[in-house]
Amino acid sequence: MTLSYESTVDGPDFGDFGSFYYEYGLTEKLTFGLDIGKSQDAGQVNAIAFLRYPVELTDGDDVFAVELGLGWAERDSSAVATLRPGFSWGRPVEGAWGNGWLGVESTYALYEDGGSLGKIDSTFGINHANGNLSIFKLEFAAPSDGDETLAFVPSHVVKVSENSFLEFGLSHEFTESVTKMKLGVWHSF
Repeated sequence: MTLSYESTVDGPDFGDFGSFYYEYGLTEKLTFGLDIGKSQDAGQVNAIAFLRYPVELTDGDDVFAVELGLGWAERDSSAVATLRPGFSWGRPVEGAWGNGWLGVESTYALYEDGGSLGKIDSTFGINHANGNLSIFKLEFAAPSDGDETLAFVPSHVVKVSENSFLEFGLSHEFTESVTKMKLGVWHSF
């Protein structure tokens, strides 16, 4: 479970953003999740409940999964139903720096009003011996009714107890030249 808050520190201010993300393993393979976000200034809320299931496409360390999400999104001051299928890939990696992971998550939200939002997040993460994590992300978004965006999102996650972590990060979105600071709290069960 994660709670996070992003605030603009440089560039056009599109408002602060808060998010809640939750995953729970219903079975050994089936995962239930919630993905909720709120723009603080605009008051817009997006909420998706999803199910994720692994698929075996190859032998080896590569892991693939499909997901299907349902929910709603606020668009032009009204709530619209949302269908969000997704596909992801990940694998562990090792190098001179230690061990970590690579991953790519893609989703394509289809809105009841005919709009859509495609997203691809690519991640390289490092597991440190003390339990901390370093994460480097590229986030691409392509809305049907706006400009495509690309953001570089590095963060460092500090282990504060056996199950709790604090995330400190930055985000720089290149299209609008917006830099945001991110603070998050993670908890595993």
